[in-house]
Amino acid sequence: MNFLTSVQNFKNYTKLINNLFCAVLILFLLQLPDFIFSKINENYLFTFDIKDKVMIAFAVLMSFLTYTQKKILFIFFYILIMLEICYFNYFGNLIAPFDILLFFHNTFEIIDALQDLLLKLSIPILIIIVSLFISLKIIKYCDKIAVSKYNKSIFIFIISVLLIMPLIVAYQINIKHKEVPGRNPKLYTSSIKNMINVLDYFIAVTLPNSLSDKIPIKEFPKLNKISSPDVNIIFIIGESFRAKNAYLLGYNKENMPKLKQQHITIKKCISIGVMTKVSMGYMLNGASSLEEYSKIFTHDFSIFKLAKQNGFHTTFITAQPSVSFKYIKNLIDEKNIDNFKTPKYFYHSQFSSLNDAKLISLLKQINLNKQKNLIVFQMNGSHFPYSNKSPKDFKKFKSEYDNSILYTDYVLSKIIDYIKKIKKPTFFFFVSDHGELLGEYGQRGHGRLKKEVYEVPFIYYSNASNDKITDFLTKQKIIYQADIIKLIDYLLGYDVNITPNNHRKVQVIGRDLAGHVGYKIIDINNNIIKEAKTLYK
Repeated sequence: MNFLTSVQNFKNYTKLINNLFCAVLILFLLQLPDFIFSKINENYLFTFDIKDKVMIAFAVLMSFLTYTQKKILFIFFYILIMLEICYFNYFGNLIAPFDILLFFHNTFEIIDALQDLLLKLSIPILIIIVSLFISLKIIKYCDKIAVSKYNKSIFIFIISVLLIMPLIVAYQINIKHKEVPGRNPKLYTSSIKNMINVLDYFIAVTLPNSLSDKIPIKEFPKLNKISSPDVNIIFIIGESFRAKNAYLLGYNKENMPKLKQQHITIKKCISIGVMTKVSMGYMLNGASSLEEYSKIFTHDFSIFKLAKQNGFHTTFITAQPSVSFKYIKNLIDEKNIDNFKTPKYFYHSQFSSLNDAKLISLLKQINLNKQKNLIVFQMNGSHFPYSNKSPKDFKKFKSEYDNSILYTDYVLSKIIDYIKKIKKPTFFFFVSDHGELLGEYGQRGHGRLKKEVYEVPFIYYSNASNDKITDFLTKQKIIYQADIIKLIDYLLGYDVNITPNNHRKVQVIGRDLAGHVGYKIIDINNNIIKEAKTLYK
């Protein structure tokens, strides 16, 4: 009996040794995709996390599970890894909590972009599939040699810990007032660790804040009407058009040949935000900084409200699909818009977007000679996927992004040609909502506080002279998006200060309206743009 007991103890001891061996393999396999991807993408900085106590504990506990239980957890963890490295492969950044919120806010827009993304994501997806296949084969072998006596209770314990962790994070932040990992994921760290931290922070902090964000209502001095001008104002908001790729601002490809022939004023402009929702929300409501955040929701300084108060007919038409536009619809003062149209007005499909050239014919339907108008158009512009933002006749460049700008050039030039035929004084403004990253810093898209994203082109044209606007645009070397709204308010007949100022600091707000994800202070000094500092709320 003692002999049999000794043999059994020896077998159990051997299996425990095998468990430790399996735990080491599991720790390695959970980081295998990161390791492979880091060898393919030099910007993805990663080293094996072999000293992290939490990762080691998870690996040891998982070694006691059955194959089926290990398989469930591996598939779950590998989904997290896939999301991380696919996101990094396209955008060049790790997923942050607010990116998750943006996914739920822009689900259909992201789905629409998948036609361009799938090819770019094929390598990371292949890495995940191959790594998972290898991992499942290895852990199946581990299941044969390791102890699995306590598998059910350990499995429940692991799931419970994963579910409880957001509550622990909420307690640490709200009760203990501690800084916890998650808001800013770190390079050199495994995808699993980053993603779990980010998910915990998202559930504990980002999501509750987004649902219960208190809007501080402040009182601002009302604008006084000083005249009742009989003019037309056309304000066109572009999409993802960055100054760096504008030929008339020094870009080496002639993607603005039509506007080159027009007598326009073009300048570099600093955008208020790096997301459409932010820049449009602030601009259309006359807000120029986080201190004026409440203006966005009261609409008291909406350009449409100011226009209606002074007898203007108001129009807003967007060329963007309804699934994208619905996220900014509540930021626009619809009750003061006479002619409000979205693609849903023209099409039944929520995925349909309006061809930008259609804006030309829609403009011609508005009476510009007999009534005074404020017209705001939102373009589809250069938003990804870039390949469907220009017709076949505009496929001049290898870069689809440059082709989209070539098409924007055509549309804007045609609108200016039409303005020339209008008898009534008509003032035309164009600015892009934000720019775009096209691989700089290993990143793509927008939503980042980078100069490629917040430096955009501004264009002005008029069929009539206005000394005050001419003086401002001549002396103001670099425009801020809020300046454009002041010029529009002035043309609407209101008393606003449009004195040029080439020595000032302005704000570029990050991915959310309240600046929680960050905002940058930009120091403008005589045509020199300097990033002063980045802050968080």
